[in-house]
Amino acid sequence: MVGARGVATAAATARAGICFDIDGVLLRGKNVLAGAADAVRAVRAAGMPHLFMTNGGGHLEHVRAQQLSAKLGLPVHEEQVVLAHSPMRELATGAHGHAPLADKRVMILGCRDEVGVAKAYGFRKTVTPQEFWGQHPELYRFREPAPGLGGGDPFADEAVEAIMIMHDPVDWHLESQICIDVLLGHDPVAAAGASAQAVPVFNSNEDFVYASSYEHPRFAQGAFLQTLSHLYGLSSGGGTLEVSRFGKPHRVTFEFARERLERQLGPAGGALERIFMVGDNPHADIKGANDAGPPWHSVLLETGVFRRGRDADAGAHTLCADVSEAVQFALRF
Repeated sequence: MVGARGVATAAATARAGICFDIDGVLLRGKNVLAGAADAVRAVRAAGMPHLFMTNGGGHLEHVRAQQLSAKLGLPVHEEQVVLAHSPMRELATGAHGHAPLADKRVMILGCRDEVGVAKAYGFRKTVTPQEFWGQHPELYRFREPAPGLGGGDPFADEAVEAIMIMHDPVDWHLESQICIDVLLGHDPVAAAGASAQAVPVFNSNEDFVYASSYEHPRFAQGAFLQTLSHLYGLSSGGGTLEVSRFGKPHRVTFEFARERLERQLGPAGGALERIFMVGDNPHADIKGANDAGPPWHSVLLETGVFRRGRDADAGAHTLCADVSEAVQFALRF
């Protein structure tokens, strides 16, 4: 069913909801997996509230909704999409134990439109490592910044006060060096030096690998975070990089998703008795649902990262071959 705002609504009497991971569950690379669209149609026909929850990102929710709609041939609303960085929007106004960052200079990492996302979320003073390098070329001498890179920044004389890794960085050498400088208090416009980690780090996605059209897993954002953490330890004399973590498997993202699901029930609805997390990644989808506890129920598929007999299943509550089988299982609740 579709509500007045175009958001898919659910029967107020629904007892269960379902969260679909996207890559490895509905899609594999650019290809739609067999039965995926029909599985979503079945969920909608049953009036079951549902979301598409992915550790992907780098664009706004409405962009991913449009992409998914075109792939599946079904309408998908932005409020049905939870990206890895979706809960991070709350940091602009202050949340999760942190002061508001809307008016603080924040360094944004990623390879897509992360700056556009950050600004849409309410972060006014953004800078990328590349722009920061353009403003301070002495920080990295393996190549020269493009003329004008980082120019016209009205906040260039302000110190960076947070680092937000919103999607996969791809220029690791440069980005690692700039981030380590900021973390150690070596920001050229900050107070010299720091006895501890100088700024907080927020990371949207801890996935070490992801499934693509290639038969073997590819490195993901979590691999960069582990590299940065190791470099920080070496550079700080053994310090541990403190990171506020979002995305799956972290509870903050599952709480955010549950609230979005139950919102679909409308004012007459209540709490869901069961939420099925259907995913292909034991370390993200399955661990996250299991750690979140009731009403979450983890369903692990074999169409993505996980391979039966090769990988541990992280204690999945249910193992299914594909999304069609998972939906049939969920609809029996």
